[in-house]
Amino acid sequence: MATKSRKKKKQPRNKMQFIFRHGVIGWGIPSAILFTLLMQFFEYGDNYQQYFSGNWISSFFIYLITFMLVGALYGLSVWHIRRANIKKKQS
Repeated sequence: MATKSRKKKKQPRNKMQFIFRHGVIGWGIPSAILFTLLMQFFEYGDNYQQYFSGNWISSFFIYLITFMLVGALYGLSVWHIRRANIKKKQS
């Protein structure tokens, strides 16, 4: 009986919540932050004072929206893969 309750906890319950948590929040936002920092590094190199002096905020928001949308697709694909694995294990 205890193993069934553990399996149910591992199984994702709410699709939209899973996509938002694992795709948008867990992948999209950190990727946008990292990508923004990398782009600033490639543009300015070791001149750290110019990283946030230019028009970086508009670029960041474009990257953020883009990576959040891609993160939602990533979360959706992970959802389907996990559901398929759960169904495969149950049969």
